Amino acid sequence: MAYKKEEKHIVYNDTEHNRNWYSDGSCELIDHPKDCAKDTSIDTEYIDGNHASYYGGENNTYECIKVIEAWGEKGNWNYEDGFYLGTVMRYLCRNGNKKDNAKIQDLQKCINYLNMYVEKLKGEQ
Repeated sequence: MAYKKEEKHIVYNDTEHNRNWYSDGSCELIDHPKDCAKDTSIDTEYIDGNHASYYGGENNTYECIKVIEAWGEKGNWNYEDGFYLGTVMRYLCRNGNKKDNAKIQDLQKCINYLNMYVEKLKGEQ
């Protein structure tokens, strides 16, 4: 019996992070139209490298990305720390400040990412 390779297909459309996840485990960024104002699913404040106000804003010494990068540069975080803990920091920084996101929604995301990381670390012991 010949093995038939399954066609790759989208299993999850991650609109928050602008990625499509595929059945083979791969992912790719979703291209954005140049005129994002017509697409209400895209946060226009955060397009093209803008420093969104809900993450502190470019002129804030403690803007979320600056803090995450500083901790990474000091060697305090490895790659997994950067992913999980950086994501937690993102949601903490913006909690209740991003349009259409309730404070409890962002705080629950923090808890979810911390729980995922704790379970991953437990599994490595």
